[in-house]
Formats: sequence, C-alpha cells, structure tokens
Amino acid sequence: MAERARERSEPKNWEYDAVKLYAQGWSIRQVAQRIGCDYGTIRRVLIWPATLRTRGSVPRRTAALAFEI
Repeated sequence: MAERARERSEPKNWEYDAVKLYAQGWSIRQVAQRIGCDYGTIRRVLIWPATLRTRGSVPRRTAALAFEI
C-alpha cells in the first residue's frame, strides 16, 4: 500500500493573517480567537512557515520572513 505524500497547498487569506498576527507577538490562543479557529488549527498553520515561540524565548526566525511579508 503506497502512502500518499502530503503536499502543502497555497495558504489561504486567513492563514496569512494568522501568521502576521503571530509575528506581531500575539499568542496562538489570541490568534485563534481572532480568526475564529481552534488552537490546534492555528498551531498547524504556524508550524509550516515559522519556528514557534516557547514561553519566554525569542524565535530563531519569524513567520513574517517565511511568507516574505
């Protein structure tokens, strides 16, 4: 049984918005509430273009750079 490769489709407008808000310093929960999605959905969207922040640390690269905003 061959496994299908998961390809990343083109990001949707709300995904760009989520990345921008996260890059501005919003928490994942704040972004989720603003966009109207649950925490897990936003986290999955952010994992692709960005290094997620840990509590109290600075990310090595920002989400804005990954999307070339």
